[in-house]
Order: sequence, then structure tokens, then C-alpha cells
Amino acid sequence: MSDTLPEELNPDYAILIGRVASSWSAVEANINFATWAVAGIAPALGACMTAQINSLDGRLRALLALLKLRRAPASLIKNVNKFADEIRGPNERRNRIIHDAWYWNSSGQVARMEVVAPRKLKMDLIETSLDDLRNDLVYVREFTARAVSIKESIYAAPPSLPGIPPEELEPIVDPR
Repeated sequence: MSDTLPEELNPDYAILIGRVASSWSAVEANINFATWAVAGIAPALGACMTAQINSLDGRLRALLALLKLRRAPASLIKNVNKFADEIRGPNERRNRIIHDAWYWNSSGQVARMEVVAPRKLKMDLIETSLDDLRNDLVYVREFTARAVSIKESIYAAPPSLPGIPPEELEPIVDPR
């Protein structure tokens, strides 16, 4: 990667990187819509809250807590839990594609500079082919489809809030 850098990244790479970002935003949007539906609030009100939850993990935890409170079917809770457990891999791929710096040379070699240190530093140029990126996009899109499915399942099976005792809905009463 020591050659003089061309002015722009190969457009085929740029398109795939953009598609990964766009697909991932659909994952997050569908989880947000599902959360607002379970909470029983309008999207504008819900967005004021979910926009403050920076990680998808945090949003999924909120969704699961709401599903349990609303006494959603066990199969739906199990499906969301499985999704939450399995989303880490695609989330990390998305992070690497979107947040790593991209390098290329005049001969067409492309690499991303991966710098992570979860428990030990990893700092390396990772050669990345268009096929690698296409495969990553397919992987991310699988989870986009699953997020849509979760949202649709929630829309189709509204939990039973009316059956929840008031003391569960208001465990702490405002002392005013």
C-alpha cells in the first residue's frame, strides 16, 4: 500500500460501503419502530427516547424489557433474544466497514485499517476484495430482514397491556 494514492476510492467499493451503512440503518429503524409499538407511543414521542440510546444492544434491551412487561408471547421474546445474541457479529462487521479507514493504491489493491483493542490491540491493514464486501453486505442484509420480521411480528401480535396490574405499571408513585 505504499504507492501514491489515487484521488478517490474505487466507486464499486464506495457503493458497497454505502449499502452496508444503509442496510444497517434499516436494522436500527425497524427495532425503533418495534419498540415504539410495544411501548404504545407515537413514533415522534418514541424517537425522543430511542434517539438517546446510542447502541443497538441498548435498544434491544429496552425492547425486551417492554415485551416482558407487556406480556408478549414467549415465542416472540425468544425470537428477539436470539436476534440480540446473534447481532454482535454483523454489528462488528458493519463497524469495521463504516469506521475503519480505507486505503488503496494505483494497482487497485484496497485495504481497510483495522484498529481495535477489546482486550488486546489489533492494528493492521486488511486487504478487502469486492467479493469480501459483497459477502459482508449479504450478511448484514440477512439481519435487516430479520429486524423487519421482528417488527412485523410485534405489529401482528399486540401484547396485552390492559391485563397488567397498576402496581406493575406504576411501581413508584410520584410523591407530590
